[in-house]
This record gives sequence, structure tokens and C-alpha cells, in this order.
Amino acid sequence: MAQESQKSRVVIAVDGSEHSDRAFEFYSQNMHKKGDEVLLIHANDIAERHIQLHPYGLATVEGWDKWLERCTEESKKMLSRFEKKCKENKFNCKLFTKVGNPGEVICDFTEEKNADQVVLGCRGQGTVRRTFMGSVSEYCIHHATTPITVVPPPDREKTGFINRPKNIE
Repeated sequence: MAQESQKSRVVIAVDGSEHSDRAFEFYSQNMHKKGDEVLLIHANDIAERHIQLHPYGLATVEGWDKWLERCTEESKKMLSRFEKKCKENKFNCKLFTKVGNPGEVICDFTEEKNADQVVLGCRGQGTVRRTFMGSVSEYCIHHATTPITVVPPPDREKTGFINRPKNIE
């Protein structure tokens, strides 16, 4: 068990949604310890890329480059918002963005950075949608090698969906 004075490396998965905002706020208010290193990761999901048909295949190099450039700019804007929150809270933070399946990116990144904890939000998809579309939080729970904190959607926060820790000093 970690001692209270031990500094942790915490990965917070962000995507600009209200769910990742809620995860960041939960970490800020309930888990952060002075000296923690906060690593914010954003995954540009290639599955979200709109495929355009071209005479010689599904995509062009130029199309891929434009998509990657657009994603990079959007990531920078979104991560800068979280960086500002970190500065306001006097958190030691670093920003990262990678291309790939979000669940895989989060788990690989967590392992690569030797993180102590992962915090991410949950959209609260229904069973059918989650079965067909997959769930990033569910993927991480099953594949991560480090503890995961999944912050539930607001409609389930007060129903005991997740055992929330009391404020950590």
C-alpha cells in the first residue's frame, strides 16, 4: 500500500467531453496529493476518422496528413484547457497525444510511463450500445496493469455505482 507522503504518477485520459472534465475534477478534488505528477493523455481515435472513397483506394496520403494535422490542432486546444486547470491548481503536469484506439493508447501509455493510477470518465452507455461499440473504460479495466478509477456519469454518482474514496490528504 502506498504511503501518504509518496508521490504518484497519475494518468488522466481526456477527450474534451464532459465525461473527461468530470474525471479531471474528481481527481482534483478527491485524489490529488501534493507532488503528484499528472500525465494528461488524449487519443486521436482512427476509427472516428471519416473514410472518403477515392478512385485508387480508401484514402490518400494528403487526406491522412490533413486529418492528422486537424486532430493535432484540436488536441492542442483541448489539452491547453486542461493545462490551464493544472496551473491554476498548481499541479505538476505533462501533456501527451497519440493516434490509436483510445483503450489501447491509455493502457500502453500507462505502462510506458510506469504510472501508479489511471483516472477516466465513463459515458454510461447502455448494454446494447456498449456490446457493439465497445467501451474505453471497460477495455481499460480489463487490460490495464495499474489501478483504474472510472468516474461514472452524473445520474449514477449517488447510487453506489462506484465506491468513491473520501478526500485524500
